[in-house]
Amino acid sequence: MTHVLPALPRYAPFITLLVTFGIGGCGGSDCEFPAAPEGTTVYVCEGADGEGTSDDPYGSLALAVDEAPDGANVLVSAGTFAENVTIRRAVKIIGSLDTVIAAPAPHAIIVDGASGVSLQSLHVLNPTGAGIWLKNGAVATVVGSHIEGAKNPTGYGVVAVGSSVTLQQTMVTGSASVGVYLVDSPVAIIDDGDIVGNAGGGVRADRALDVQILHSELANNADFGVLFADSVGIIDDGKITGTEQGSAAGDGVIVIGQTMQSNVQLLHSLVEDNDRIGVLFTGDAVGIIDDGDIVANGTTERAYAVTGGAGIWIQDGAGALSKAGIQITNSVLRANHWGGIALFSGAHATVSNNQILDTQAGNPVGILSGVGIPGDGIGIFNGSIAVVEANTIDASARAGIFTVAAGGATTLGGNTLTANQYGIVLQDQTEMITLLGDNTYGQNAAVDDVTMFGASDPNRLSQMGVDETGAATALEVPTVGEIPQ
Repeated sequence: MTHVLPALPRYAPFITLLVTFGIGGCGGSDCEFPAAPEGTTVYVCEGADGEGTSDDPYGSLALAVDEAPDGANVLVSAGTFAENVTIRRAVKIIGSLDTVIAAPAPHAIIVDGASGVSLQSLHVLNPTGAGIWLKNGAVATVVGSHIEGAKNPTGYGVVAVGSSVTLQQTMVTGSASVGVYLVDSPVAIIDDGDIVGNAGGGVRADRALDVQILHSELANNADFGVLFADSVGIIDDGKITGTEQGSAAGDGVIVIGQTMQSNVQLLHSLVEDNDRIGVLFTGDAVGIIDDGDIVANGTTERAYAVTGGAGIWIQDGAGALSKAGIQITNSVLRANHWGGIALFSGAHATVSNNQILDTQAGNPVGILSGVGIPGDGIGIFNGSIAVVEANTIDASARAGIFTVAAGGATTLGGNTLTANQYGIVLQDQTEMITLLGDNTYGQNAAVDDVTMFGASDPNRLSQMGVDETGAATALEVPTVGEIPQ
């Protein structure tokens, strides 16, 4: 049967106990097997040619899987097995840490419709196509394994289509395309995993209903660290770092709502040193970022030439269908380039109790050729609406808060703005916004408190005790296009 895939460091291994059996059929050497769990067990040893017992093991993993009854354990010695394996019943394959699957044909391991499958301590090396592929409602757990170097065409480390997968203490590295690709998956869990150095992205979820990425590191992937498209998920205690510009932008986390709403929570996580955006919400997307560290994204040296980057970028109506919008709370955003938090094109957000520090100018070879793109702590542009309350915004290259034609219902209150070039700048502000009198200003270099520019109408500003500053020549504000999806 021809199988066609859908189009598109640290390692804590699962430690198994080893028991030694003398096996005459293994080239005269001993084979070491993991300790057998309860239940029916068959054995596999490289070079053997037996009947699957501990003293007369199979030499083929594929044969052992085919012969094993439903619910059986398949214990595999160290060695290299140059074969493809298809699993159609509930079996538990337990390797010996140095058990290598070097499949000669595309798709090294296929789990086809079987539930209760477990793959432990396997090294799937340089597969063509998929390292592990779940299909037709399969349910499988992969523990303490390494899927390495999946090659084109497709080149996915792990792919689950209409199937559920759990990866525990597992590495997926060096894939030619996406490391872990989830399509219509009911449940997908990545726990204590390392998804590193994959050329088409770390983890991608399309129409996945429950994606949980827990205590895991996604590092040095190209295009994106994690992409949620029309999916629901959570990242908790994660590290998404070093995402590089490949064929696409180089964003840490992307949340896109296209044909249905995406809803993602990013909790207690580090998002650092990604080439363009740390976290991007676009389209019909909602979500929460809480207790995060969003650090040094969109760096001047590597920023994407169209936009320059940002810590968090919200666009194209993201958050508009949620009462509170995208919620960003209790987080530290530090040393991001172009913007700490930027809202464009009708986006909605609540930004409260954050520290937004040292936002830097973006890439000078971006959309304003030869001009350093200013760095705002928070930017609210083009009909976007934000409630910005109780934040500390310090040392921004341009303004602590900058609005250009922000939408009505925008509220700025209770913020502390210090050591920015400008405190708050309102440009072309014709919609009514509320600027509360409890903002605190200090040592902002050019204008300490509030500056109005361009077509801003003072009569459309509900100031509540804040003095306005006179008009002046408009600051440079780039017309930023939509980020390609």
